[in-house]
Amino acid sequence: MQTRPRLGAITLAASGLLFLAYPALRPDETKMDPATAMASNQWILAHLLGVFAFILAGLGVAAVRDRVRETRGAEAGRWAMITTWIGAGMTLPYYGAEIFGVHEMASRAIADNNPALLDMVDSFRYHPAAVTTFAIGLALLGAGGVLTAIAIGRSKLTGAWTGVVFAIGLALYIPQYFTPMPVRIAHGAIIAIGAAWVAVAMWRGAKK
Repeated sequence: MQTRPRLGAITLAASGLLFLAYPALRPDETKMDPATAMASNQWILAHLLGVFAFILAGLGVAAVRDRVRETRGAEAGRWAMITTWIGAGMTLPYYGAEIFGVHEMASRAIADNNPALLDMVDSFRYHPAAVTTFAIGLALLGAGGVLTAIAIGRSKLTGAWTGVVFAIGLALYIPQYFTPMPVRIAHGAIIAIGAAWVAVAMWRGAKK
C-alpha cells in the first residue's frame, strides 16, 4: 500500500521544515529587549512550530519503522520509534512552559514595568527537575535519530547513508542551544535536509 509510506514521508519532511522554521522565526532575546521578545506573539508561534516539529518527527520515525518492518532493520526501527516517542514526551512539557509561562512572565514584566520579574524565567529554565527531564528527552531524541539511521542502513531498502544527516541533526540538539541564533538556524537546516533525504527515499520506495 503506497498511501501510508507516502504520508509518512510527507510527515517527516514537514517536521524537518518546522525544525528550521522554529529558530528562524524565534525572536532572539540576546539581540533585543528580552521582555519584548518573550512577550511577542512571534515567540508563541515559533515555539509552537517547534512543538509540532517534535510531534511530526515521532510520527515520521514510526513510518520509517513500518517501512523497515520486514528487513534486518526492524529491531532498530522499533527502538527508534520507542526512544523518539519517549524523548518527545519528556521534551514537550518544557516547551509548553517556555511558550506560555515565559510569555506571561514577560508580558507581566512589561505591564508592571518590572524587569525583575524576568528573573523567574531562569529560575524555571534551570529548575533541576525541568532541566533534567528536558535533557533526558533530547538525549533520547538524539538516540532515536541514530537508531533511525541504523534501521535504514540495515534495511538495504535505500542508500546506507540516507538517515545519517537526520541522525546528526537530532544528536546535536542539546549542544546547539549553547550557540548563537545563526548557528541554531543552520542546525535547523541540517535537520530539514536530513528529514527530506529520508522522506524522498520513503516516497520513492512507495512506488516499488
